[in-house]
Amino acid sequence: MKLFKVKPAKTDYLDSMLPRNRKEVFFDVFKLHWRSLVLLGIIILLFCLPFIFVEIFEFFAVMNTQSQEDVVVDSVLISNISNLIKVPFFLLLAIALSGVIRVIRQFCWIENVTLSYDFFLGLKQNVRQVLVLMIITSIFWYLSLYCLNISYISANIMKYVLVLPFGLFVFVIMPIIGYMLVAIATYSNSFLQNIKVAFIVYASNPFTAILCTSLCSCIFAMKFIPNI
Repeated sequence: MKLFKVKPAKTDYLDSMLPRNRKEVFFDVFKLHWRSLVLLGIIILLFCLPFIFVEIFEFFAVMNTQSQEDVVVDSVLISNISNLIKVPFFLLLAIALSGVIRVIRQFCWIENVTLSYDFFLGLKQNVRQVLVLMIITSIFWYLSLYCLNISYISANIMKYVLVLPFGLFVFVIMPIIGYMLVAIATYSNSFLQNIKVAFIVYASNPFTAILCTSLCSCIFAMKFIPNI
């Protein structure tokens, strides 16, 4: 006895119904595999929990600042310490990204995907280069936020000069990191070759990369609003 009755389609599936370009592939994959994509998001979220816990600690530490006169200085100090604590957690995030980028690659190529198999195969194939990439990313990330925090207590022109490393990180380094993850998942290149590929792709159309990075970063913008 069948538990579920199969409902036949009203029309036969034709070759013309297949996706014809990358845009159609995106929506086709999203429609068919949205549960898997949600699960991948949950996996990334779980590996980001240490960042969230440190962020909560930072929030309460700032709220418990005793001296209201030195609250800005204390906030900068606490933020720099919490950001330094977060640096090793980038290596933990690298583990999740190593597996996820292979699964995403398989979806993009319209290949069959077994989530557990492809995730752990991606972990085996990509983890070394992704770990190196995340080490470099964490260093640039910390230095850019350190300069940004110091700008809050600086005066004159230095207040604006110290913002530049953060802008460089968001609009140049982050897009290149994104392209690097794609290159690592796609090509059997060395790490330096993948950096070269990522830089060339970024330089060929930087405005699109900057726009996409800006849209993805909007959720973090509220953190930088003073006295929120």
